[in-house]
Amino acid sequence: MYTDLEVIPLKVRLRHSGLVLTALAAFAASPVLAQTGKTGERVMIPTLQSADKELGVQAAEAIRSQLQKQTNVRDLVVVPKADINNSLVSSGYPTTEALAPSDAKALATLVRAPQYLEGVVTKTPTGYKIDSRLIISRDMSRGQVLPSAQGSKLDDAAGQVAKSIKDARRQLPAEETCHNAVAQGNYQAGVTAARSGLAGNPNANILAACLVDAYAGLKMDDSVIAAAERIHASDPRNTVALRRLAEMYRTKNDTTKELAALSSLAAADPTNIKLIQDVVNEYGAMHRAEQAVPLVRDLVQNNPGDPQLLNLAWVVYLAAKDYPGAIDIGNEMVRVDTAAV
Repeated sequence: MYTDLEVIPLKVRLRHSGLVLTALAAFAASPVLAQTGKTGERVMIPTLQSADKELGVQAAEAIRSQLQKQTNVRDLVVVPKADINNSLVSSGYPTTEALAPSDAKALATLVRAPQYLEGVVTKTPTGYKIDSRLIISRDMSRGQVLPSAQGSKLDDAAGQVAKSIKDARRQLPAEETCHNAVAQGNYQAGVTAARSGLAGNPNANILAACLVDAYAGLKMDDSVIAAAERIHASDPRNTVALRRLAEMYRTKNDTTKELAALSSLAAADPTNIKLIQDVVNEYGAMHRAEQAVPLVRDLVQNNPGDPQLLNLAWVVYLAAKDYPGAIDIGNEMVRVDTAAV
């Protein structure tokens, strides 16, 4: 989500079988699981992004502490710091680094947390600021932007984030009902569930995204656009809404708005290779290769030596008639794979 600060991918992927076993062993010994009685869903708070690694660790722990104080274990279980760190250490990854988005999703799935937080903490002249988003583990594109939290003390800001997490989670029962209905092709039931939940929480964008899906299933294009635009207004980086808007405006042959949606989509998550490739392909289909050149240039620079991305860039440069650029990419293709001559 946040690209101004560097995140370092895991040295060993979290799905590695040895790590899975280690993590499960850690859970078996966890004091949370040792409690009797029914417990609520889990939420994971990993290290936040920060220019100060120690601050990122401290902020995450402060949010965990505040969330535990504000909730009952029967309603919500905050994944303990020890469980998170045991999994990371087992993978050879330092516990003081913020996770890349895909790794955060993998870790949340591993520790059985249906939701997790991603965010940035900064030191301000008057205290601390935390910008964050609550993410659904089954689909990392489904998230709720939380209000920016500021306080003279880190615990003050963390307490605000904890309250926002509680508020954001109120939409989840309706979202689950909507999601299940849409997955089963019962789109009208999805619309009904989503509308019911949104009636008391109109800014619930995780739920609103499901409403967009349900409308799309019913071929209600104007309703899709209206709902997606409402999401986009409150969360300009919501990729679910932007993908739907690009799709709908393409259907309506509204090139201007489709291009605007694609541009916003690329800017929403510039480190997401699959997303950028999708946008580049859309530009190609629209014969707008020149607008794809900056995207593939950044992809190649950020992922040096990737043969697939080099090939994509080469095609884009040629289509844009940027022959010097195509020659440079071609030379790099040959350097990576001599068979490309």
